[in-house]
Amino acid sequence: NIRKFLPYVLASNVAEMTPFLAMVAFQIPAALTVLQILAVDLGTDLLPALGLGAEAPETGLMHQPPRRRTAPLLDRPLMLRAYLVLGLAEALVAMAAYWLTWHLHGVSWTELRQAAPLLLHGQAGPVLTAIQHQASSVAFTCIVAGQIGVAMACRSEHRSAFVNLVQQGWRRNPLLWLGIAAEILFTALLLYWPPLSRLAAMVPIDSRALPMVLLAPLVVMLADDWRKSRLTT
Repeated sequence: NIRKFLPYVLASNVAEMTPFLAMVAFQIPAALTVLQILAVDLGTDLLPALGLGAEAPETGLMHQPPRRRTAPLLDRPLMLRAYLVLGLAEALVAMAAYWLTWHLHGVSWTELRQAAPLLLHGQAGPVLTAIQHQASSVAFTCIVAGQIGVAMACRSEHRSAFVNLVQQGWRRNPLLWLGIAAEILFTALLLYWPPLSRLAAMVPIDSRALPMVLLAPLVVMLADDWRKSRLTT
């Protein structure tokens, strides 16, 4: 079970780091703030990680060969899965949603790059600031939704996340589902409760962003299922 929640905890690091790498590489505004990153690490991620630690043994576990006694828990395959599959898929969806939000508000790539120094130094007007808050809120919500997909994927190192979701349901590990419910509730408070939303520089997301949010966990689960299929072929 430790190997189940370790990729979950590590995957979000890629999505949290990518906005700042993109800011340097492409000279665009950062898609996340420091407080939003802390909200993921200390808020939304905590309870689902504990839920993964309480996951019941997989069917057929005793038919698998034992792990070597000297093998580390944090090995290369686990790191590659966390960073290059789960984390990368999550980061790509979040950054695509961030850019698409700007695009839906009629801001081109060139105009976004021009707005970056104004936003960085607090000199942007109310319109640009409002769009940045909207785009940042969408990116944050996509990361949280992506983490739900990561949690589903991490329930097994070998079986499809979709198969597990159908066969196991919620009764096999209610603690995980309670953690996900708490994660969604905390995200809703950050978006819709003014004291928290002002602190985190977030706003209620536009209805046009909902398909991107719903797509995030599916993309992550499909990416991990592709990795699992490659391991079995």
